[in-house]
Amino acid sequence: MAVDWSIEWFTSTVWILGVTVAAGLACWLIVWLLARSTAWGRQFARLAFPYFSPRGPQGWRPLVVLLYYVNYKAFGLWPPPYHATAIALHALNGWLLCVLVTKLSGRRATGLDAR
Repeated sequence: MAVDWSIEWFTSTVWILGVTVAAGLACWLIVWLLARSTAWGRQFARLAFPYFSPRGPQGWRPLVVLLYYVNYKAFGLWPPPYHATAIALHALNGWLLCVLVTKLSGRRATGLDAR
């Protein structure tokens, strides 16, 4: 029996999206129940919430806010400069890590080694 893909692609896409949403909701519910009902879940929530919360002094990230502000003032809402800035900062962080490892080990090859 042959499948008529002119019709089935839409049905398959709807099914996949529905299953993905259901799995995401189920995972969220399980994590929420574990965080509320177990001692280690409450401890983790107490430790992790201030970092992941956008409110309060623990969740405020001044460098990220500054980066968004500068990008917005320079480029408006055009997305490519935001991505380019993020990639440049990641490259800078990688280079600084390489320099740090080189200085700490005293060998240039160690800072460039990916193992």
